Amino acid sequence: MGQPIIDLSNSNNWRLAWEKLTIAQRVVTDMERYYPIRTIEMPVQLESPIFAVLVENQQAAQTWRFAGNMTQSIQTGILGFGTNDVELAEPKKLWLNRVCIHIFPKITSTFSLKFDVPHWFEEASITVWEYLGDYGDTTEELIKKVRDENLTRIEQKIDDISTYGGN
Repeated sequence: MGQPIIDLSNSNNWRLAWEKLTIAQRVVTDMERYYPIRTIEMPVQLESPIFAVLVENQQAAQTWRFAGNMTQSIQTGILGFGTNDVELAEPKKLWLNRVCIHIFPKITSTFSLKFDVPHWFEEASITVWEYLGDYGDTTEELIKKVRDENLTRIEQKIDDISTYGGN
């Protein structure tokens, strides 16, 4: 597969798909401690394989860079639970306080995301934007160009053959 051709700089090509602030639950007997934040499942389905993610933590130390992992989740119907039941490929690393663009292979019409933040996070704010602009593939475009050019030439040859001999 070739490289996608996309216009990332046009703000009209992006839409806010989902955002959520998750705060760790405090241990009732010791308010200094908290339970780690569980896997955060995005309840929204994305259609575009191109999207951006921002993970923020207002309580983060200045030295923190890592913000956890993200996995693509799809529904296969294998397990019959009616939810996104299969994680596709390897988890992608997320970076704290940085908008990162991700491009997944287009193998399904919709998918969702799951986020695992580090166990030391007391809060995590996650924002996801979906790319809505046109995107193509240089390989697909090259195939189309070659097909269109050759198709015209082949059709002309067929026309020449069909009229050969006075018919």
